[in-house]
Amino acid sequence: MSDLKKAETDALFNKIYDESYIFILKYVSARTRTADDAADIVQETYLELYKVICKKDDYINDPNAFVMNIAKKKLFRHYSLVEKLKSIIPLHKSDENDADPINEIGGFEFEDSLIDSVLLDEIWNYIMRFEKTTRQIFIMKYCHDKSLEDIAESLNLPLHTVRNKLYRSIERLKTLFNVH
Repeated sequence: MSDLKKAETDALFNKIYDESYIFILKYVSARTRTADDAADIVQETYLELYKVICKKDDYINDPNAFVMNIAKKKLFRHYSLVEKLKSIIPLHKSDENDADPINEIGGFEFEDSLIDSVLLDEIWNYIMRFEKTTRQIFIMKYCHDKSLEDIAESLNLPLHTVRNKLYRSIERLKTLFNVH
């Protein structure tokens, strides 16, 4: 990276950081269990932002929304792993000297394709405002795990109608919530 490009990248990062830091810190702090978790997640958020800016700074249309999306994903990744691991790893220690298994693995890197729970709630709230048929399709598909064929039969609709309503709505959601 040339010195000029690095200076431009740093300037853009600093501008976004200055404009969003307090809001992101408050948002993350309100949703974390400890101050250390909040600090880690905020740091990871801005590290991710810097990586994106270095790769392609014109990718960011709305800097504040972009940073918030990163923070939401980092929050979800952090806490979803802990919750998943609680169901797999016993949370009691058989000996006082045993290390807490959850703390030992807290630094794992997570898959980028996960959607955070906060964003998921926002998406479901939006879905609940869809027209009745589309809403029913989403609920049957994603809450009751029904096949498109079963949904079409249950709603007495042609399969292509069910498929179109579902996929067009998914595309709208992807665009609206910047989820890929």
